Amino acid sequence: MPHNCHCKRQRAVCLKNPEGTCQMTSDVLVKTICFMKSLPSFSQLPAEDQLSLLKDCWVPLFSLGLAQERTVFEVKDVPQASMLRRILLNGQGPQSEEEQEVEDEGKRLLPTLAGVHKLRSCLNRLWTLDLSPKEYAYLKGAMLFNPDVPGLSTTVFINSLQQEAQRALREVVLTLHPGDLGRFSCILLSTSDLQTVSQSLITELFFRPVIGQADLFDLLREMLTPVAGVPGSSEVIRVCGWGGAGAGDGGRRGREGSTPHDQSTGPEGKAARKEEEQEAADGREKETEGTGNTLYKLNH
Repeated sequence: MPHNCHCKRQRAVCLKNPEGTCQMTSDVLVKTICFMKSLPSFSQLPAEDQLSLLKDCWVPLFSLGLAQERTVFEVKDVPQASMLRRILLNGQGPQSEEEQEVEDEGKRLLPTLAGVHKLRSCLNRLWTLDLSPKEYAYLKGAMLFNPDVPGLSTTVFINSLQQEAQRALREVVLTLHPGDLGRFSCILLSTSDLQTVSQSLITELFFRPVIGQADLFDLLREMLTPVAGVPGSSEVIRVCGWGGAGAGDGGRRGREGSTPHDQSTGPEGKAARKEEEQEAADGREKETEGTGNTLYKLNH
């Protein structure tokens, strides 16, 4: 068995194919937020509790989405020239926007090979279990409704939702795998490992090439709870190049060669927007297909 020294596992890495991988992972993230918004019980929670659950649970839910979509990605070492540039510019006053961007990057925690190995290990455990769509749906509900998140005002209600989701998951497991008495425990154990995957790893590895210097949680919050005067989820997705859209600086960073959508108010522009809305609706319907019982039970 080859020996991996500590320094090798801690070396900084980046995506080998950022354009293709970021598109896939962005689609998974959009589906994750859509799943949360589609749950009536979640929508009925106070806005503050929704945001608290979002902040605490989006990474494990996103990781579950990666597993469900069988997302495969490759990484490579961060180019030495980039690392040297960060070192040389560290502590010096930036002279341009590009240098400012490099300095900001140097202050962030870059993804490491060890972090990638941990994420892949979690995904491999879930793939080994070969979960059904219903198992994934109930499992997401059990992870989302976490009563241990600090600052919740409806802890008792959220705890009841988690228990109900876990009971429903157990029933599905026993129905689909009556002879596998240890499967339910294995599922819960495998998902507990997802809690150890850091937000910085997911953000820097999969989304920094897309969003640039923007705060990812601010974008997720706008997608979840759009307010008057602030771009809603469809606008954020369009600007960041998520879910197939490709306009805005963020979209250009992650998907070279993409072109902005037609923003005209004429017939062609209206037809394009109508087509996009229909595609989004079809995507939401596909995402919740086979999970109707989940959405119902989590609300009752």
